[in-house]
Amino acid sequence: WTPSFSFDPVFYYGMMIFCFQVFDVVGRYLVLVGVKMTHLSVLISSPGRIVIVVLLLCCRYEYWIFRYDLTRLVLVGLLAATNGFFISWTMNLGPQQGNPENADIASYAMSFALVNGILCGSLVASALATILTGSANESATLIGEELNFLATLASESL
Repeated sequence: WTPSFSFDPVFYYGMMIFCFQVFDVVGRYLVLVGVKMTHLSVLISSPGRIVIVVLLLCCRYEYWIFRYDLTRLVLVGLLAATNGFFISWTMNLGPQQGNPENADIASYAMSFALVNGILCGSLVASALATILTGSANESATLIGEELNFLATLASESL
């Protein structure tokens, strides 16, 4: 995406990342303040986030309301808030599914699966970027940096 106003692209992309980080924390906070969901409602509504992804893809074509920077920021914020909310809820509800004696093992397994999911998503995104843009050297460097970061993150969480 390119900014529709006279923003510096570096500032614009930084603003998008900042928006995602802030609203991810807001989504996680909603769980703490008592917004309740059941197992079934999480299972049903979590895949509904694909609608937000489709709307973000519409921003690429810059027609109608999707050409505005504010629309992109709102959609990124909504995706981030639902991301934080549903991840927090699944991490809270997951260990309750099994034997209470094994809740700590389930928590470790879920954390490990979450980190591996982030790793796989990053690798797939980098591979797709390489295929679509043809810049293999830059993507290989990014993949290496992502692997180092995620390995550090995984070692800290265990």
